[in-house]
Order: sequence, then C-alpha cells, then structure tokens
Amino acid sequence: MKSDDVRVDVGAWDWRSPVWCREYYPEELPEEWRAAYYANEYRCAGLPADAWSVEQLEAWREDLPEDFSLWLETGPAQLAESGIVPALAALGARLAGVWPGPATDPAMLRDAGIRVIAQPREAWQTGDEAAVGLYRPGAELDLRAARETLEGFASAPGPRSRQLLVAGSPAQLARLRELGELLGL
Repeated sequence: MKSDDVRVDVGAWDWRSPVWCREYYPEELPEEWRAAYYANEYRCAGLPADAWSVEQLEAWREDLPEDFSLWLETGPAQLAESGIVPALAALGARLAGVWPGPATDPAMLRDAGIRVIAQPREAWQTGDEAAVGLYRPGAELDLRAARETLEGFASAPGPRSRQLLVAGSPAQLARLRELGELLGL
C-alpha cells in the first residue's frame, strides 16, 4: 500500500498523564470534561490499564464523538470488574481495540466480539499489519526520527486508516501532527 493512500491520525498515549494534565488542559477545567476537551482537537488516544476504569467508560461514551478511536490496555483489575464487557461494548465504534497487559487473559473480550490486539507496535517491518502504533519520542523531539517513524508507519501494510499513539508531551504531539500533515498523512 502506498503511503499516499493512508490516513494517519496522531493522538496521545495517555491523555490523563501528569504532563498532559499540567500542560494541556485549562486549570479550571473539571477532570470529568477532559475527554471531551481532548476529543475536540484529536481523533484518537490510547490509555494504559492504570489510567481508566469501567465507570469512566460510560461517561466517555457520551463525551467522545462516534468517529473517535480509543485504544485501551487491559489489566487483571479491569477484567475482574463486573460489567467490563458491556461497558466496552457500549463504546461501539469508538473502541478501536484493546490489548492485554501482563498476566491478563482477554478471552472473555474476544468471545464478546471486542477487538483484541497483541499490543501497539513500536517498529514496523514488512508483513506487519499496522493499525495502531506507539511512538516514544524521548525528552526532545528529533524531527528526522519523527519523519522516519511517520513514513515507516504509513508505508507498512495494513488498513488505510491508522492511529499513531505518542507517549510524549502535548507540544510533541502537536509537532508530530503538523509533520504528518506536511507529509500528506
């Protein structure tokens, strides 16, 4: 697949992390409004298992637009909660997929028709199906490395629409999104 046929949405890996809370959200914004605030600017996000709960999923269903892609890591604590499967299923198309954290068996999610992946890839090779990736830019964003990452992700085999989750600051995410737009992704 040629990269000009691919759309890459760039989003945060953990919109709830301390750096995001400190640098992105207005100080007076209530915590329960952060998902909607984030979704006004970005079309995708991923959250580690320790950053979400079943109770939050219901609110996010209302706060996130239908075309938003949410990727969730699951842990043993979430899978033990009653109501996990209905809460995830209620997200509908907003739930792009889940991946199991350590010591987690996602069989009940798979059995319920919820998309389960091994984990987001951090490197892409020929033959890899790249629907979601994880990029860790480090403290300083190296634009050359970021460009190589974006181009490699876009040229890997996989669906036309992909999400690259960035484990970095809001400023890094904004620069990566701009770079992706300049590259036509």
